[in-house]
Amino acid sequence: MTSTSKAGEAQIDPTADVHPSAVIEGDVRVGVNCRIGAGAYLDGRLRPVRIGANTIIGAQCVIEATTSAEVNIGEWVTIQPGAIVQGARVSGWADVGARCVLAEGSHVECWGSVADGSVLPAGKIVPERYRGSGNPIRMVGEHATAQVQAAARERKRASVANSALCNRLKCG
Repeated sequence: MTSTSKAGEAQIDPTADVHPSAVIEGDVRVGVNCRIGAGAYLDGRLRPVRIGANTIIGAQCVIEATTSAEVNIGEWVTIQPGAIVQGARVSGWADVGARCVLAEGSHVECWGSVADGSVLPAGKIVPERYRGSGNPIRMVGEHATAQVQAAARERKRASVANSALCNRLKCG
């Protein structure tokens, strides 16, 4: 992993798993139990980038603040490989598909989902529990809340179990 501190210092939680080829520049905070994939680029040189606990940033993702907007990614978010997030917000438990583009000022609300290859234009919102798809994005329906919550609970159980195993291996 490459890390610089030109416009602020990167703060990476010791429990985070950051791939050695990931590049983190500027004012970036990576939370507890996060995973940053191979070739990911996190750029907080212009404004802050905040990544909440237990979030997964896939391989080859670009997460960058712009001159007028910081990036805030909540807890338990999954951003699939190749996605681009520029000055956007992604609230907790949301899912951003592979090769998506989230433009400046856009927002994926809590439990929201963006389908693979979709483009969320500047200032647009994917509402809570809705799924957006297409270029430009359009809402294709509300999630089945029980299914989404069950999947999230299972993901949390798996992550906690994995963290416990890692901690035992480090301490053993």
